Amino acid sequence: MKTAFIIRMHYGVDNPKWKWRLAYFQAMVLPKILAQTDQDFDICMWVNPHHAEEVQALSPKIKIFNTKGEQSVPVDNRHKFKRGRYFVDFIDYKYLEGLDKYHIQIGLDTDDMILKTDFISRIKQECFKTDKSLHISFQPEVFHAPTLRTFRAPVEYRDGKGSAIFALYQPNLNGKYVFAYHDSHLRLPLYARARLFIDEGYCAYSVHECNESTYLLPHSKQIML
Repeated sequence: MKTAFIIRMHYGVDNPKWKWRLAYFQAMVLPKILAQTDQDFDICMWVNPHHAEEVQALSPKIKIFNTKGEQSVPVDNRHKFKRGRYFVDFIDYKYLEGLDKYHIQIGLDTDDMILKTDFISRIKQECFKTDKSLHISFQPEVFHAPTLRTFRAPVEYRDGKGSAIFALYQPNLNGKYVFAYHDSHLRLPLYARARLFIDEGYCAYSVHECNESTYLLPHSKQIML
C-alpha cells in the first residue's frame, strides 16, 4: 500500500508565523513521524517554492508538492465554510503538481502529534481488512504546549464527523481519486464507502499562541502532566 502523510505548510514569504511553525514541526511533530515502526511511507508537504529547500532539508522522506497555479482552486462547496479565523484551502487533486496518488493518505497538521509508534501499522491493519474505500477518524487528545499538559478533546468525532487527524484509504488509484484536503476534515468521511472511529491515545492536536482557531476550554479534563 502506497502510504503518505499529507501536510499543509504553504506560508507566504513574510508570514510572521513561519519560523515558529517550522521550528515546532521540526522539534515536536517530525520526530514522532520518523519514529514509526513501519517506515514504508512518504511525507508529502504542500509548501510554497520560497520555503521548499528549507523544508526538504528536514528529512529525506519529505516530498514537496504545490498547486499548478498561484492560488488554490476551491471545490464547489467551499462557500459553505466560515472565513475569519479559519484558513480555507480545500482543493481538487487535479489542481496539484508534484504529488503522486497514494492508497493511504494520512492527514496531519504541522502542529499535531502522533503519540504511538504503531500509528501507521494500525492504519494499514484496518485497511487490509477491506476492499472498500475507508475513512479512519482518530479521536485526538489536546496537548497544551505552554504547560506541557494533556487534556481530553471537547469534541468527539463520531457519527460521520471526521477528525482533523485521519487516514483516507482508496484501494483503486485508477478510479475517482479524492485528495485528503479536497474538503473539510469534518465532511471527509462522506467520500469513503466505509468509516472507522479509533479512540484517543494515538494522537494529539496542539494548543499554543500561534493557533489559527484551536484553543483550550476552561473546564477541559486533564489526562496527564
